[in-house]
Amino acid sequence: SNPRYARCVESEIHHGSKIGRFIVTGELGSGGMGIGYAAHDRELDRRVALKVLRAAAATEEERMRMLREGQAMARVTHPNVITVYEVGVEGTLVFLAQELLDAGTLGTWLERPRTEHDIVETFVAAGRGLAAAQAGGPVGSASGRGKVGVAGGRGVGVPGQSGGRRAP
Repeated sequence: SNPRYARCVESEIHHGSKIGRFIVTGELGSGGMGIGYAAHDRELDRRVALKVLRAAAATEEERMRMLREGQAMARVTHPNVITVYEVGVEGTLVFLAQELLDAGTLGTWLERPRTEHDIVETFVAAGRGLAAAQAGGPVGSASGRGKVGVAGGRGVGVPGQSGGRRAP
């Protein structure tokens, strides 16, 4: 069998790995609870971000928490909260597929010179997203400036309970 398409554990996830209907195309970063990957949705032919729960954090309680958070995030519809496409289990992996924001984080966006107007507008949009996400349930600590995404000059995306969406 082709190992790229076998059910994989965290240490075996690489370019070409299959997780559900998604094919991993690269690593985006990692945090305490999970690792983020860029991936391709084969069914809908679009790029997505996959958050995969770390094996070390994958107690049954944490697996259920991530599934519940993904379900709660998917119910939030707001232009400033990242769209969640799917939450699922593949073998021993728990994953969350969401909108991929393509222009880095708010932290990297702030490294370039910006007008006061652009900065205020961006932070107001992020605040609106956080308020909408909070209305859908508790917002976790994943809301730092290193986790707020920027969508190619179109706006920002703030994390919800575990994820986020672009702001106009």
